[in-house]
Amino acid sequence: MLRSAILSIVLLALLGACTSEPVDDPSASNTVITLRRGVCMGSCPVYEVTIDGDGKVTFDGGYFVAVATSIDYRISTRDVADLLEKFKAADFFSLEDRYDAGVDDAPTYEISLQIDGRKKTVIDSMGSHVGAPAGLQDLEREIDRVAGTRRWIVLGPDTVEGLKEQDISADSQILADGFACSLESISDDQAFALLQAGIRANGTCPAMGSERSSVEVAAAGGRLALMRKLLSLGGMRDASAEVKRGVLCAAVLSGEPEILAEILALHPDLQSRCWGIPLIDIARTAGRPGTPKIVEMLKAASAESPRP
Repeated sequence: MLRSAILSIVLLALLGACTSEPVDDPSASNTVITLRRGVCMGSCPVYEVTIDGDGKVTFDGGYFVAVATSIDYRISTRDVADLLEKFKAADFFSLEDRYDAGVDDAPTYEISLQIDGRKKTVIDSMGSHVGAPAGLQDLEREIDRVAGTRRWIVLGPDTVEGLKEQDISADSQILADGFACSLESISDDQAFALLQAGIRANGTCPAMGSERSSVEVAAAGGRLALMRKLLSLGGMRDASAEVKRGVLCAAVLSGEPEILAEILALHPDLQSRCWGIPLIDIARTAGRPGTPKIVEMLKAASAESPRP
């Protein structure tokens, strides 16, 4: 009888050990979840987002994001707990530390989880090509979704509204620069609406080693109506020599004579070089339908412009 009772106790203990552990209250376990998205050769958004167990979120914007600063806000602890369940489903602590395809210009993503005295970091650089499970990218996307990072990456009405809680107004330099960084990702109608809401037209998108103004992005994309609107709102006001050169180069390479005409009307420095190449030579390399006309315009403008 005693032997039977002992056996029953052992079996119950074994069954208990086989069940999955419940997720503890994240606020009571010093939970910290971090996602870092790094640089690439192009215009990949660069930022870090951290989620604490009590629901505090910190977004720290770097390059090519709408909000290139650090902001704090909150989500529910239920959302944090649900996110931890996704980490459990992905068996996060059993993943390799690094999945790296070795492609130099590919972005690197990093996920970290700290909970109950344990910490694990996984690095993903095109990891799907070298055996990373699909669950890893699912986790990356889920962290972004739960933290609501998109509104800080691509400028929109929800960005403007969210930043009011941070005491950052629509006409701030932060949002002017964020507008420049977001222009490639939004339509002209969306851009016009944001300008109507008070976003300034003279922002620049800080990239590695250079700056791209809103006017340059519009010119490079052949967005004539938007570029005219930006110019009318002071998009080139107090522009640096670097910004002016970038706009001129973008207009020359756009293949759109009307865009170049608008920029030539601002009397730019026609001795400027694009990546060390004279304007007339860079124009000839564009190979677009409007290129011959642009070459003619540059020749005519250079002939009329007094040399220093």
